[in-house]
Amino acid sequence: MADSNSESVQLLTGISGCTDDEARRWLKVKNNDADAALNAILDNEDLSKAEVCCSDLPPCVPKTVTSWL
Repeated sequence: MADSNSESVQLLTGISGCTDDEARRWLKVKNNDADAALNAILDNEDLSKAEVCCSDLPPCVPKTVTSWL
């Protein structure tokens, strides 16, 4: 039985065509939320920018809060 992260990576790569590495990176940025990761991929969000933007925030801080931090 595959773990949920492997299933999420498979889901993201299957639907979006991204690489396994990109899927894992998006999942990390989106706190393992596959729906949020998929939306980011399909909306052509900038992965590098998302990684830099959120790398210094604790996991509990929602992305929407970053606009006024």
